[in-house]
Amino acid sequence: MTGRLLVGTSGFSYPDWAPRFYPEGTRPADRLAAYAARLPAVELNATFRRRPTASAIQGWVRATPPEFRFAVKAQRSSAIRALFGDPVESVGWLTEPLPEFGERLGAVLFRVPAEVRRDGPWVGGDVAAADARLAALLAAWPRSIPLVVELQDRGWHVDETFAAMRDAGTCRSFTRAGCRGGRNRLGRGRGRWPLARATDRSSDRLVHLPPAAAPRLLP
Repeated sequence: MTGRLLVGTSGFSYPDWAPRFYPEGTRPADRLAAYAARLPAVELNATFRRRPTASAIQGWVRATPPEFRFAVKAQRSSAIRALFGDPVESVGWLTEPLPEFGERLGAVLFRVPAEVRRDGPWVGGDVAAADARLAALLAAWPRSIPLVVELQDRGWHVDETFAAMRDAGTCRSFTRAGCRGGRNRLGRGRGRWPLARATDRSSDRLVHLPPAAAPRLLP
């Protein structure tokens, strides 16, 4: 399979990236445009805290070139409700504004935190019930919106989970912590490296690098 490798970082609005990545004096409002001049993709952190508005999405799109792609973190509380409760209602709410991205939407990152274990108390320790909840979520997700699932607890990393995700055309996200035990040159203590496996729907691959990596990438 051939395709593009899209490299970006988790977030882009970091004041301490200047002057090594952003020119000195770059205004916060201009950071995304400056970022997009050097990298072709970004993972949006703001959407993890709140669902993006149509005007916010339109602003991000206007600030970036046509070939730029966004990985959108699903809003955390609704993402959990989609797994714990009615996935149809929660998924509908999560995805409602996303058509504003148009073809600029690379994927949605759906994070299941480490405390939500496959054999956890939320399902009374019943892994079959957990598998059924995940399957219901994947079934409710629109196939037209690429989905990347990050299952932070390793208990999910089993054949049953991977088969359900493969059948749903969903990517897996792999993470690793970096820069442990000290501060890196940008003053940020950790990095996250999710790698989204390509699916049959797209030959593009999205690779997100930690914030500390950005100044070491030359144009």
